[in-house]
Amino acid sequence: MERPRKVKKLDDVSLSTKLWVTYAVLLAAMAGVGLWLQYSANRAHEVAAQRTRAADDLITLATTWKTMSSANTAATLASLMSTEPQVVQFFGDRLKAGIAASSEMQKRIQALATTDADKKSFEDIAARRTVVLGLVKKNQELKKSGAQAELLATIEKDFLPAVTAYEAAQGELAAVQVRQRDDIQRDADAEVARSGVIGLLSVLAVLAAGIGWLAVLMRSIQQPLADAVGLAEAAAEGDLTRSAQAQRQDELGRLMRALDRMSQQLRGVVTQVRQGVGSVTVASSQIATGNQDLSARTEQTASNLQETASSLEQLTGTVTQSADVAHKASELADTAARAAAHGGEVVGKVVASMDRIATSSTKIADIIGVIDGIAFQTNILALNAAVEAARAGEQGRGFAVVAGEVRSLAQRSADAAREIKSLIGNSVEAVETGTSQVGEARTAMAGIVDGVHQVSVLIGELAQASLEQRDGIRQINQAVATIDQMTQQNAALVEESSAAASSMKDQAQRLSDEVAVFKIGAV
Repeated sequence: MERPRKVKKLDDVSLSTKLWVTYAVLLAAMAGVGLWLQYSANRAHEVAAQRTRAADDLITLATTWKTMSSANTAATLASLMSTEPQVVQFFGDRLKAGIAASSEMQKRIQALATTDADKKSFEDIAARRTVVLGLVKKNQELKKSGAQAELLATIEKDFLPAVTAYEAAQGELAAVQVRQRDDIQRDADAEVARSGVIGLLSVLAVLAAGIGWLAVLMRSIQQPLADAVGLAEAAAEGDLTRSAQAQRQDELGRLMRALDRMSQQLRGVVTQVRQGVGSVTVASSQIATGNQDLSARTEQTASNLQETASSLEQLTGTVTQSADVAHKASELADTAARAAAHGGEVVGKVVASMDRIATSSTKIADIIGVIDGIAFQTNILALNAAVEAARAGEQGRGFAVVAGEVRSLAQRSADAAREIKSLIGNSVEAVETGTSQVGEARTAMAGIVDGVHQVSVLIGELAQASLEQRDGIRQINQAVATIDQMTQQNAALVEESSAAASSMKDQAQRLSDEVAVFKIGAV
């Protein structure tokens, strides 16, 4: 079964179609009224012309009939009143021909007499003609009988009044036709005027219908336009909570739906902007807080680096002193070796040298302990610096590399310090052994020489290690100086980042104030 076709509503028809249909209907209606008026006027004039021509023909025939009747009357009187046979014969023949022609004219007039008035007038004329013809026949018989006196009396008393009435009736027929012709013309004019009134009323009706239809059309246009203007004004004032429920399918419906989509998209944009502003505000607050913490930690790191630099300066002095002492110890070891070669005469000097060596070894052990502690603290500081560099992210990457180098140097310093400490411990043991065996110096000189030689070698190594440690400490000083410089730069960057975060927070607040003018309802 075929589905019924959906009938379009007025609101679903496009505005151009409605306007074109309106103009077309109005023009067609006006053209129809004009054509009808033209047709009515032409029809009225055509009918009037036909009836007028019929009346004119009847008037002509009636006038001719009357003329013929007058001629017949004259011929009748001439034939009745004359005593000459030739005259009587002449007018008698003419009378017969005239009566025949009059009878033929009567038939023609009877055929044209279609109205009741015409028929009534014709019947009256025909009756009077019958009377006149009867009197003519009677008078002719009286003339034939020679009753001249009675003939004259009949003519005077009956015939002439009958002829007068007969011709008067014929004249009345022509007059009636004239009046009818005038009536026909007046009727035609009245019909034209009536058609004009009807046409005017029709035009007014069409105009009224057109105005009514335009009023309906304007209402169907004005309300959606008012809704669209209201929606646009509300959006301009920041109210995005309004929506348009347009079901119509014409241009206004599409306009309303487009405005509604625009309002929804703008509402979504404002919502996203508000959410983004909130996120930016929170993020900027977190960044500002993090920058403050980072600034504090950076300042603490700078302070620690300054302390480290100060400690490294002290350590550098100590290491330099240790190197000098080691160099002197090396010289003393050489002297002791030469003294041991000379024998027992220098044992006293060896004992004194051994005492000095013991004292120096004790000092070196103490210094090495200090170096080991400094290396341990440097390792801890480098570890803390690496952690802080990892927290600083991309900006702290170079700092992390330097901190790793510092930590490596600190580890090497600690290893060297432990090795030196071990060596110093051995040296102390050797010195103690040498001291305890001073009494047996003469008998154990060879062993002392060997021990002094070993001490000389160890002290040379200690001097070399001290030199290397001094160079390492200098490198540590340079690294710490670099770290301190980078820390100062990081502090400046942290201040700039803090200022940028504060500015971003202020801008986010201004943006939030700007979008706060929009009302978007619940989301």
